[in-house]
Amino acid sequence: MKLMFKKPGNKLLIYFGSIVICLIVFLIGFTIVKANTPDNPANPAANTNIGVCIDPPYPDISNPRQPIFSWTTSGNAQTRYWLQVDNSPPIVEPAVYQYQRRIDVAGWQYPRCPCDTNQNTIDCPVSFSATAADPSVCYDQWTIWILGRSYTYNKILVTPERIVFPSPEINRNVASGAKSYQTPQDLLPRKTTYWYRIAVRDSYDWTGWTGCQSFYLPGVPPNPPTNLNVSQPADYCGYSTPVAFFSWTFTDPDPGDSQSAYQVQVDNNSNFPSPEDDSGKVSSGSNSYATPLGKLSYNTTYYWRIMYWDTDDLESDWTSGPSFTTPKHAYPTIDFSWAPEKPNAGELVQFTDQSTVFGGATKVSWSWTFQDGNPPSSSNQNATTTFTSAGQKTVTLRVTDSDGFSCQGQKTVNAQMPLPEWKEIPPFMWLRKLLASIGDAFSNNILFSFIK
Repeated sequence: MKLMFKKPGNKLLIYFGSIVICLIVFLIGFTIVKANTPDNPANPAANTNIGVCIDPPYPDISNPRQPIFSWTTSGNAQTRYWLQVDNSPPIVEPAVYQYQRRIDVAGWQYPRCPCDTNQNTIDCPVSFSATAADPSVCYDQWTIWILGRSYTYNKILVTPERIVFPSPEINRNVASGAKSYQTPQDLLPRKTTYWYRIAVRDSYDWTGWTGCQSFYLPGVPPNPPTNLNVSQPADYCGYSTPVAFFSWTFTDPDPGDSQSAYQVQVDNNSNFPSPEDDSGKVSSGSNSYATPLGKLSYNTTYYWRIMYWDTDDLESDWTSGPSFTTPKHAYPTIDFSWAPEKPNAGELVQFTDQSTVFGGATKVSWSWTFQDGNPPSSSNQNATTTFTSAGQKTVTLRVTDSDGFSCQGQKTVNAQMPLPEWKEIPPFMWLRKLLASIGDAFSNNILFSFIK
């Protein structure tokens, strides 16, 4: 027996060829579908076969430095999410259409030609114009005849209308079943309006984007005050009661914010049950405060604290500064007198100390200085001097008490010009002789008249 083989016929070639073509088309279609999924990423589109649903989230901004975005799903398990947050309003990109040429025979011919808003095809092998009542939509179909042959152009949708976030601050596309996301601290600038949206997917496909929602991220309270300092006068000369000076530094996590107000409290109890001085809310950007006279007492330890407000009237926490203690008692009050009250230059002047010391202290030393005085200084409690010239003279007295508290005071003494000295000067000789002659003549005349 002889085996016979036949060449495969045209039908077999057509059969295998069809299989190869279908496989190619499948691979191309799979690649196109894969390229349009957000995993690559691109914009997700709603899929009617999706098995997971999502409710729109709303951010938790109770801590504006780290807002939390949360959402819920139902149906199939979530395998991935894509969150976008942008401080610019979303942009609507219109649908993109193209014309694809078709002839009277089955099948489509390339290229595809876009239509612009003026209803004109662009870069087509065969150009034609199109006008429509609605200029934003291209005609669905155009048919033209060239050399007796029909060419039909059909409008096809290339890219549907979509909403785009221009430059999102958060563009998070991750494989995760988590249904919340907390931003890193200070990632999003505050006092700004944001738009956001989210899409999730299950094992099969993506949901569509949730609607674009917006929220305002408020500012945060200022940081606690820093660099807290307290000081008192170098000496309390001239002060009837103690005073204290406070200073601090303002900082705020929100760029551009500044201090708008402050409040300072001073108390002799660290719990501040009843402050001796409470400034109340003072609308000021000043970073310092001084207690008014009469609020504090001597020989007392005080505590103080400060809080302030920022540009948005958000307040900081109370912050306590270092404690301080006022002096044991008041410093000496300087006073003295002198006699005579209006001395002449060169005249001896007596100065008497009339200063007062406090808190049971006693006076232990004196230091006098006299302008143009002779002597120019003295360490006696009561001193004397002579001013060498006339005019206003400054006299200074410093008194130190037994606790080492020392103050000085000044007064002005007006020294007068000295009075002139009188001296008797004898008359001229000729005048004496003249007067004597007149006296003699007068005496002789009187005597002659009497004899006669």
